[in-house]
Amino acid sequence: MHSPFPQRGIYIHVPWCRRRCPYCDFVFEVGQACQDYAESVLNEYRTRMRLLEATYRAYGIAMPPLVSIYFGGGTPSMLPAAQREKIIENILELEKRDSQDLEITLEVNPEDVGERFIASIATSHVNRYSLGIQSFDDRVLRGLGRAHSASEAKDALASLRNWGRVHMDLIIGTPFESEGRLKQDISQADSLGAHGVSAYSLTIERGTNFDKRVESGSLKVLDDDDHADAYILAQNLLDEVGYRQVEVSNYAKEGFEPVHNRIYWGRGSYLGLGPGAHSLTLWNPLNSVTASTLHFCRSANTSDIQQWLQLWKDNSEDGLIIESREHALREKRSALSELNALSVKECWRENLAFGLRDKLHGVCAADLAKRLQLEVSSEGQQALKHVWYNFHASQWIEYEGATLDFNTRVYPTTTGMRFLDAMSRDLLTLEFESVQ
Repeated sequence: MHSPFPQRGIYIHVPWCRRRCPYCDFVFEVGQACQDYAESVLNEYRTRMRLLEATYRAYGIAMPPLVSIYFGGGTPSMLPAAQREKIIENILELEKRDSQDLEITLEVNPEDVGERFIASIATSHVNRYSLGIQSFDDRVLRGLGRAHSASEAKDALASLRNWGRVHMDLIIGTPFESEGRLKQDISQADSLGAHGVSAYSLTIERGTNFDKRVESGSLKVLDDDDHADAYILAQNLLDEVGYRQVEVSNYAKEGFEPVHNRIYWGRGSYLGLGPGAHSLTLWNPLNSVTASTLHFCRSANTSDIQQWLQLWKDNSEDGLIIESREHALREKRSALSELNALSVKECWRENLAFGLRDKLHGVCAADLAKRLQLEVSSEGQQALKHVWYNFHASQWIEYEGATLDFNTRVYPTTTGMRFLDAMSRDLLTLEFESVQ
């Protein structure tokens, strides 16, 4: 039996920051990282890997290769270097992998990139840095509540370029824009040698400082049309200086496309470690010695940081017993806050919907069905073909070859990237009654 996942990634959440940005609703605490965080992460990793290995054995499937380790946050650059390297080295040892064969990413804040930090990465296994610049405009940075200046951002990018690939974040569509700001930011990214750019539209998340200011009327944000205009402008400006659009928010110079993000859209398997981290894995709901019909599960760790730390002080498996009849986690210490079972049919539909976000690889319904061992009747194939024709008529997709059908690989167009949510919604809600 072939693996339903072509590759595998690990996400490690580092839930500490020095301050709370007014737009952020991520899982973190303000303060220093705890001293034994690495061991807790590794305890969770070892336990969950034992269960995953047993699952793959039950199906008679080889576990797909690990291709990415990603430290996200929070502020991962706050994690002491010794802890970071301990996590990486233990994972590499257990996976029997070499760091040169993996993409190993560390999210970094520009204000952390000083002499001490540079010294810590000189011998690090990390080979890619995701730099939270957000803008090279001091007015925008002040408005966003960022701790660094434009000058610090430029220095950080230039320094990190000596130690690996550098991908930088921009926030677009802010209320603090000056004329030509986005063009200047992208020009700076290119001239400073950033290998990739993520351009995220500012969103107002419930409960954040910005949310309260919007409600009080002290902050006016862009409307949907203005956000769409900012997104289109970013697409055009980034393309002009050679950043190809990889997926909905990510752009990269040729040869520097990110691996980790595309695991999510390409529907690889990913294991999330740390408070609030999410996973998508193969699942053996009956915990049987042998299994045949594929099952999958999507889960989220508890976002209570102290609860998570207490849980993973040791290497016990007490907290990871899955009750299949209820499709819920039955455990003593609340390891997960969410667990959703996915059938093969549901996984196939999600593959279609989210695979469209990968502009370079696109998606092929027939390949996905084969990978998931799903038989799709002729009626189901015709239903999907009708959807593809509608998308193509709207100039949202393009395709390989002379015909557009179930076996065709389709790709979102530049215009289609602006309507991915609509396309995903149509695919996720379409009733493929004849899918077996």
